Amino acid sequence: MNPVGGEDATRLLRELREIYSKTTRHEDSILGSMTTTPNPLAIYAFTIFSHTNLADLELFSSLKDMYKDVLDLAGRIYGSNLGYVTAGATESNLIALYVAREIHGGNNNIVVAPDTVHFSVEKACRFLGCRLVKIPVGNKPLDPGLLVKYVREYSPFAIVVTAGTTELGLVDPIKEVAEMASTNNVYLHVDAAYGGLIIPFLHERGLVKENVYFYKGVSSIAVDFHKFAGAPPPAGLILFSNEDYLNASCFEYSYTISGKICGVLGTRPGGSLAGIWAVLRGMGLDYLRDKALWAFNVARELFSSINSIKGFEAIEPETTIVAFRHKRLPSNVLSDYLAERGLFLYKAPSIGGLRVVVMPHFNKALIGRLLKSLSDISRSTPHA
Repeated sequence: MNPVGGEDATRLLRELREIYSKTTRHEDSILGSMTTTPNPLAIYAFTIFSHTNLADLELFSSLKDMYKDVLDLAGRIYGSNLGYVTAGATESNLIALYVAREIHGGNNNIVVAPDTVHFSVEKACRFLGCRLVKIPVGNKPLDPGLLVKYVREYSPFAIVVTAGTTELGLVDPIKEVAEMASTNNVYLHVDAAYGGLIIPFLHERGLVKENVYFYKGVSSIAVDFHKFAGAPPPAGLILFSNEDYLNASCFEYSYTISGKICGVLGTRPGGSLAGIWAVLRGMGLDYLRDKALWAFNVARELFSSINSIKGFEAIEPETTIVAFRHKRLPSNVLSDYLAERGLFLYKAPSIGGLRVVVMPHFNKALIGRLLKSLSDISRSTPHA
């Protein structure tokens, strides 16, 4: 390594390829992540726009038409086209709570959310110095009646609900909560990082009751395109219900051409927008709809298959996440066993098990390897 004088490009490319050959690939091994193999067209789009900065659309004005396309398509799905590209829901959730406190903030400085809320919301509260009060829901969607009690007791400036929870893929009752938030003048943020490009299509077919939409009372929605849609990360989107909320997330930057920057990042990769645009335009909503239905069916088949293996218990999926546990073995033992066989799952701590997130890169061979490995565990483990 010669960091001072630099190295030969051919040698570096060879080393890069060698490192890449050892890198875990989604289609071969990954069953628990909420990311997938990026779409090739989206990778190309990301690459050729990698020199651009979304925070300066006056300088890189060619991005404006792409931005309009993306936001208009988002408006068709969710009911609002007011927003911008972010680094993902961790940033989007932080922005949403900042806006909520700026406009709705009170003396209590409290955010209320079900205890199934993503950790990024807790992290956002730490950054903002606010208190997150979690409602125990017992691995079920939020009960609106219970939420009313918490709102009356704590007078929060914001409520956060989730469309596709981290461990089980549950969907909180967005419409009912929105009605309550509107009545009580509380900011409501919907974290649809994972479910935002799945749930609307399942809702269309009557497969899930809830929808991700700007009902009256919904203030903002976070969606990630680097998850199910397959845009190269980072590729998130935050949408707002009105201009006041949008403007509250923007800051004066007098030295730039536009004079303002929205969100947390100062330099925002233009490749992220290009990747999202390529996914939406290149694959289209019909593709995403078909993939969501496919993933839903695969999840239900996987649920049945795992439950048929002695010693294992799977949780019936509401969307496209299948969590399961072994009746005797702890999750870390299961995880280590599967990792040794090149299968990587994430933990579902609330049930003492693991989770499978059905994604577009799944194939019969990958699923077959998982089921065979679980069957091998079953045969080698004494049963009570």
